[in-house]
Amino acid sequence: MVNTPAVLVTDWNLDGRDTTVSEDSPEYLADDTVVIVVYRQTLDHHRPQYAGDQPVKLSTLHADNISFYAYPTSRLETIDSHSPTAVALDEIQPTPYYVCLLL
Repeated sequence: MVNTPAVLVTDWNLDGRDTTVSEDSPEYLADDTVVIVVYRQTLDHHRPQYAGDQPVKLSTLHADNISFYAYPTSRLETIDSHSPTAVALDEIQPTPYYVCLLL
């Protein structure tokens, strides 16, 4: 799970399909909200530094051509989560997601 937009499943149109999340998953409540999911392998490939502490913007997923899926929140159950990784200080590399300002 990389994003939880405040949108009802009845209002979220699935990309490339003429249907909503609610129509695609009629067994779930219509007043449920959408959760955005990226497969773990895909996330690790495109965002290896992602720690889950901030949502990934939908515009970023589109811009980086990352496949994602919209589901009703109640359809999912937590099975795993990203945890911080211990890295030796001399192995830390600059990341393109960090801006350093020198004053």
